[in-house]
Amino acid sequence: MHFFQNFELRDYNQKVFKFSQLEKQTFLLVFINDVDTLRDQQHLQALKEIYSSLIEQEVQLLLISSLSELKISDKLKKKRFPYPILSDPKRRLSKYLKIEIPQLSLVQRSTVVYQKSFQEIDRFTFMSSPEKHIEFIENLLK
Repeated sequence: MHFFQNFELRDYNQKVFKFSQLEKQTFLLVFINDVDTLRDQQHLQALKEIYSSLIEQEVQLLLISSLSELKISDKLKKKRFPYPILSDPKRRLSKYLKIEIPQLSLVQRSTVVYQKSFQEIDRFTFMSSPEKHIEFIENLLK
């Protein structure tokens, strides 16, 4: 059984998201630590702008933050995004995928790409600019 079969996280509205529902889909897991720094805000907006292209290609996007549901909700205030923003304050998923920086207790800004049956097909770390990350995603869609 794959790790995702029994894995779930909550979004910032405290709604449970079950990863098992992604088994027959292509999806991106986008990891960030915070949601309110200038770079994070730019990144959230850039993902929002390409989201419809992802959906047209039948690719699901999930953003994973290491903040608690309450902190995400508080920091986003009334901003809305078309993709789920999930909370993983214990960084269980980033530890499993080995994208955490343990010495700093931080998650590397990364995207992990999966196709059906939870097969990882690519990953990208974007510690610098959101533009490089968006370019990576756009190239996936070609």
